[in-house]
Amino acid sequence: MTVSEDKVMAIMDFLVKKMGYSSTLIAKQPSILRKSFRKNIVPRALFARELLSQGLVNDLKLSVLFDTSEKVFIRMFVDRFVSKAPDLLNLYKEKLQISDKNSNVILVVFFSSIDEPLSSTFCLL
Repeated sequence: MTVSEDKVMAIMDFLVKKMGYSSTLIAKQPSILRKSFRKNIVPRALFARELLSQGLVNDLKLSVLFDTSEKVFIRMFVDRFVSKAPDLLNLYKEKLQISDKNSNVILVVFFSSIDEPLSSTFCLL
């Protein structure tokens, strides 16, 4: 299965620039590129950032974060911490809804040359 250049750019921009992950780390986990940007990557990454900020987890492997089924993800990251942070399930659902509301987001990339992007930005339609 091939992945469009636009999708790769959107995922890399979000995970590297917005979430602070290393591009090398993402390149070592190419299965991420086959995931839905809107339905999987954005809500799980935002939720993971919240888990990290609350000190509930210290580190999250990208494969565990993005390659697990929804059922396993809920069990590992929501149900596991429900006694310490009872609002986690609602928070995760909120992240899913935010992602759904932004379903009309496109990535615009400005190129300085054919090979090198100058900048990129997300635009709402």
